[in-house]
Formats: sequence, C-alpha cells, structure tokens
Amino acid sequence: MSWLLRLLLGEGGFGRISVGAAMVIALGGGLGAYYVTTTAPAAGTAHLWVDQNGGSCIHSATAIEYTGTGDTNSCSSMDNAYSASGVACGDTINVKGGSYASQSLAEVVGLSGCGSDVVIQEAPSEAVTTSNITLGTNNVGPNGYDSNAPDHIKLIGFGYSGDITMHSDANFITVDGVAGGSVYIQGATNITVTNSEFGPCPSSGGSCGRMHILDAGGEEATTTSDILIEGNTIHDFLIGQAGEHWECMYNSGGANVTIRGNIFYNCETYAIMMETYAFSNGYSNWLVENNWFGRMCNNGPPNNCNSTRASAVYPKMARNTLIRFNSFSSGTKVTNEGGTSSNVRVVANILGDNVCDAPYTYNYNVFTQATGCAADANDTALNLIPYIDDSDQAAMNYHLEGAVGSTGADNYVPTSVTDSGLATDFDGQSRPINTNRDAGSDER
Repeated sequence: MSWLLRLLLGEGGFGRISVGAAMVIALGGGLGAYYVTTTAPAAGTAHLWVDQNGGSCIHSATAIEYTGTGDTNSCSSMDNAYSASGVACGDTINVKGGSYASQSLAEVVGLSGCGSDVVIQEAPSEAVTTSNITLGTNNVGPNGYDSNAPDHIKLIGFGYSGDITMHSDANFITVDGVAGGSVYIQGATNITVTNSEFGPCPSSGGSCGRMHILDAGGEEATTTSDILIEGNTIHDFLIGQAGEHWECMYNSGGANVTIRGNIFYNCETYAIMMETYAFSNGYSNWLVENNWFGRMCNNGPPNNCNSTRASAVYPKMARNTLIRFNSFSSGTKVTNEGGTSSNVRVVANILGDNVCDAPYTYNYNVFTQATGCAADANDTALNLIPYIDDSDQAAMNYHLEGAVGSTGADNYVPTSVTDSGLATDFDGQSRPINTNRDAGSDER
C-alpha cells in the first residue's frame, strides 16, 4: 500500500473515508469503537477564523471564507474562537498562517457532549506555528493538572516547538497531522494521536519534553485510558548533557493503550519505557504492534547518536502488555534491565538481538542473527536482515524485501497462535494474506 494511501486511510483501527462532503471516522484498537459522522465544510471555509490581529469573533452559522484581518468572523486565539457564542458540534475553526503565542483551550460545557468534534485546523495551504497547546487552564491539582479541559476536539495540522498537553478530564481528543514537539497525556481519555511527526526534543536546552502517557489515578480525577498512538514518526529525543536519561516515549500506566504503526529512531535511552509511580493505577491492556524500531542511542555524547544500544522497548514495570508484530533494527530488542513486570508477551516480532530477557514470554519471533532464543520454543533464525532498507535512521524501510516467501519471516505465524490475532499490518493491509501471518510489521 502506498504512503499516500496510508495517510488517507490510516492503518489498523483508524480509518477515514470521504464520500462527497460526508466523513465517517472510526477508531478501534485499544479504543473499542467510536463512530462520528460529520459534514465537512467546503475547503477554505470555516464557521470562525483565527488570525494574528483578531476581530469581533462572531460565529457564522454557515461556513464562510476568510475576508481579512479584523473581520467580524476573526478571533485572536483558538480559545476565543472555541468559546465564542454560537459554536456548535461539528463546526470548523480555521487558523490563518503565522506564528502564534502558546494556545490554551478551556472546556465549553455545551460542547462537552458533542456527537461530532469541533475541528480546529491550519487553514488550507498555510503554515501555523506556535510553542505549546494546552487543553485545560485552571491548574487545580497538586502537580498543576487541569480539570476544565475541553472534549470532542480535533486539532489538525499545526507546527509547534513545545508540547500538546492533555490533562485530567480531556475526553475524545484527536491530534492529526501536527509536527514539531511532543505530546503529554495524563488522566485524559479517548485520545488519538495520528499521522504526525514528533521531535527533535533534547533533554536540556530545548522547548519540548518526551512523549508521555502517564497515569496518576491517585492525583487526578480519572485514570488515563483508551489511548491510540498511531502512524507517527517519533525521532531525535537525545540528551543535551552527559548523564541524562531520555526516551522517545516515557509511560507510567493507563488502560487500553495502543501504540501502533509508528516509526521510532534516534531515541537516546529507549524508544518506549514503561515505568510506574506510587500514585499510578498501573498498566492494563497495552498493545505495542506494527511499529518500526530504528536506532537507539547509547547515552552520549550529548546531541549525538553515532553509537547504538540494544534496548528499544523496556517494559520495566508493565503489566498485561502485548508486544507483537513489530520490526526491530539490527541489534535491538525488548529489554529488561531490572524491574517487576508481569504478563508481558513478546509475539511474532522480527528482533535484532537474540537475547530473550526474562520474565517476558516469547513465541513465534524471528531473529536476524544466526541463532534464535532458547526462551522461544517456536523461534526461527534468519542470519540476515530481511528489510528493503535496513538502515536505522530516517531512510529506514522495514517492509520485507525480495520475493514473497523468500525471507523466512513470510507466512510464519499460525493463525491459531495465542495473541497473534492482528487484523492489519503497518500499512493497513489485511492479515493474513496467506495461510499464516508474516512475522514483523509487514504482511505481503
């Protein structure tokens, strides 16, 4: 499937199908099912506009074109537009190109029960940049979390240098097609982050943090749950000073979380680390599937990823976590460097290192070395790297190379294998095509 088609259709449990002006959105995976039907306005029209000077910020019942700065339908910020009188479920707010200060959005009670999202997006063919976007404004918790975050919002196509932060009662939020910094999720529910690029974000001297999915059930009103991170490129999360610890994605728990179809590279310590806090409710039903894991750095020198390490995914304190059908670069693996995880299953991956760390369980994994792993009774060893481009940075292409059936990863995983029931691959293509599923992220 082409990259353009992947962008249009998404993959796995996220799809977008346009029929005329009607749009049907379906979210699945860890999210269960969530269906929304909206009627999109014509391109270049919106119910409200945001520009750098603002205007009277008067809502239009029908989507209209932008008529100029200071116009009656122009607002000075995303929040002013979202909270304007008359804004309705399914409305579109377009943001004109330019550089904006940080944006914060507060809950509008009348929009919290929407059946269709309010779309806040970059105006067509324009570039919008900001530093941070924060959902919630009242900072009521002991660690500054917010309890007045908006619900049913879709943020589309912004560039930013800092963080998009979703705390506590943020619910049914989609972040789509953004570029720049990172995303911080804590206490939020029904969150989708897709088709975006995150990084570079150095550990010091930069304006963005790590990607975070954090659970703080003892501090916030809600448990972080129903999170989908899909189809993103997450890269260059490097240390800024010697001795710092930095991952592309740092997690502390949550329920029904799916990390699917992403590309990770140049992650300083790990691509994904799963730890926990005393106030966390821990992990329940986490899926890490169909991802590409490229270069992991080796903790120095600062701002440099010339040396590599084996550790790509570290489920240190994870519970009830399934890591399946991912493609790892040469030398990288699922690692344990000390922790108290339980019920972590590693199934049908292509792993770049044949050391199978306990206490994880392994089944039907393919190893790129000459020998497999004794902990996996159904493993196979390829003694080759079976990807179209096995580089471990931006040029990586971990689709299977050569003719169908030529790699040893093809048609390898029986459909009867526990935890192997994944319906799609990295590109959204159906699994299986043949009798069995292919190992790794690519089905062909």
